Amino acid sequence: MPITEFCLVPNVLRTRPRTAFADVFIRRMGGGGQSTLVGTSEGDFYVVKFANGPQGPNTIFNEAFGTILALHLGLPMPDWSPVYLSQSLIRRNAAFSFETGSGTRAVSPGLHFGSKFVLGSRNDEVYDVVPHTWMERLENAHFFAGALLLDLWAENVDLRQVLFLEGSESRTLSAIFIDQGHMFGGPFGNKRIKVDHSNLYYQRNIYKRAFDDGYVRNFLFRIEAMNENILQALLERVPLEWRTATLDQHAISLLLRNKEGLRTRAEAMARRFLN
Repeated sequence: MPITEFCLVPNVLRTRPRTAFADVFIRRMGGGGQSTLVGTSEGDFYVVKFANGPQGPNTIFNEAFGTILALHLGLPMPDWSPVYLSQSLIRRNAAFSFETGSGTRAVSPGLHFGSKFVLGSRNDEVYDVVPHTWMERLENAHFFAGALLLDLWAENVDLRQVLFLEGSESRTLSAIFIDQGHMFGGPFGNKRIKVDHSNLYYQRNIYKRAFDDGYVRNFLFRIEAMNENILQALLERVPLEWRTATLDQHAISLLLRNKEGLRTRAEAMARRFLN
């Protein structure tokens, strides 16, 4: 979606994604969430975080609602779906498990969060880290400003995670943002951003390119236009199995509260990187 476009279609907002059904274990992906790559009955691939995973009880709610907000703002992120893991699939694959401080735990059958596995075209490459000298080839650097505004607004208490897609012919890079599990105060909802630069992407020089006034104003407009009714409509896309009344209220209240001072925080961040 072009950065200048902004429209709200209520019936689309209320549409929940279709459930995907995992039918094959592919490999573990690592990271704090100990996610797993699976294949589905429709031939798609998803990086799955588990409903009973090791990071905390709110992780997959945060992933789903955070991704919904990001996609609604027009940020480049993988699409997502609830992914169903059956008891029989889990029993056939002992690797459907994760490590905790007290030992190995099996994954529970049911709905889990699935982020579409990022695949380039035939000769494209996907990287989770690139040398800083490559960042000059990044063609969508302005989205880092939008991702930062989202992270401040949604109280992401972790560093921003990014994948990079390299075109095989053009050699340009495109950023794709991933991992919303630490939004809304983290997996337990009890943390706050202490300083506004604590959740940046680790290669911070990119933000000097990202903070173009026109793009920042556009992202701020999108966020400021999202009132409680819109947020509630977006929240309806999250499966009920992952929600509680307390968690819903926590997320909506946090977004409404953080929206109030977001423009001032954005201006301060712009001065930080442009001066």
